[in-house]
Amino acid sequence: MPTQLEPRVQRAPQLTRHAAVLGTGSFVPDGVISNADLEAMVHTSDAWILERTGIRERRRAGAGVTAATLGAAAGRQALAAAGISEVGAIIVATCSPDTFIPPTACLVQRELGLPGVPAFDINAACSGFVDALVVANSLIVSGAAGTVLVIGAEALTQLVDYTDRSTCVLFGDGAGALVLGAADRGGVVATSWGADGLDADLIYYGVKGDDPNSGDGVRMHGKGTFRNAVERMVGIAEELCATAGWRLDDVDLLVPHQANARIIEAVAKRLRLPMNKVMVNLDRYGNTGGASIALALAEADQLGRLGAGRRVLAIAFGAGATWGGVALEWTSTRAA
Repeated sequence: MPTQLEPRVQRAPQLTRHAAVLGTGSFVPDGVISNADLEAMVHTSDAWILERTGIRERRRAGAGVTAATLGAAAGRQALAAAGISEVGAIIVATCSPDTFIPPTACLVQRELGLPGVPAFDINAACSGFVDALVVANSLIVSGAAGTVLVIGAEALTQLVDYTDRSTCVLFGDGAGALVLGAADRGGVVATSWGADGLDADLIYYGVKGDDPNSGDGVRMHGKGTFRNAVERMVGIAEELCATAGWRLDDVDLLVPHQANARIIEAVAKRLRLPMNKVMVNLDRYGNTGGASIALALAEADQLGRLGAGRRVLAIAFGAGATWGGVALEWTSTRAA
């Protein structure tokens, strides 16, 4: 039997009702922070950042642009791609909400003009979008909702301490969205999620170490995070494939959380997947937290890498520690 620390892998119920992707969308702000910009802000270099992270630039939201602003823009695009104007629920994955109250999902709901349906946030840090997909899948398969707008949206640069060179080079802002709807084939084949609060200190928001004068910011213990992220994501991918009845060779596209190029490459190597089967866009967007998988899926769709019948694994690891994944048989066709 699985222990409390093992991912909760579930086979999607064998019913005629499946949760399939009907449309995708994405949005990033215009502001760009390049590695050269960071060289002028903190003791670092373009070569140092590229070698350790694979990031060249990241997006930064301007004044008045929030997670809700970004999420609404991505959601509007996903609705248009799906060819629908109404949904049964709205879920927003974010760890950089506009405010503590109300939920960012309700602000997105207001912006999109979708009153009356359930709207709520999920904060599982970088695993948040996967958790939101698991919940959305359950709503659709159970019949509680016919369609769900699932958004990952982050304005993380507002949480960054730009004197901390180990973390300030990582994070960017952006949003991605999927519309999930009931279908009689394809869609979500298996899901996995889990957490271990014993690792809560690996990644956190607060002062730097024991220095109460450092100010708050996103902090990270790099070595522990790297090891845990690789081990968890590899395990999730293997278990999802086993549950779905796939071989790893059957996977057409791996969409990992876009945290660090070294982590992504290590995961792909251990899974024996060539990098041409891995979606990577962190070189242009950095780590966008709970938005990263949503943004990567939407971009892969836009690039034509997700045709009908393609087998996709989306896997993540984040603060908490949290982890999760979804196996999808892609069904979406983008609207012209």
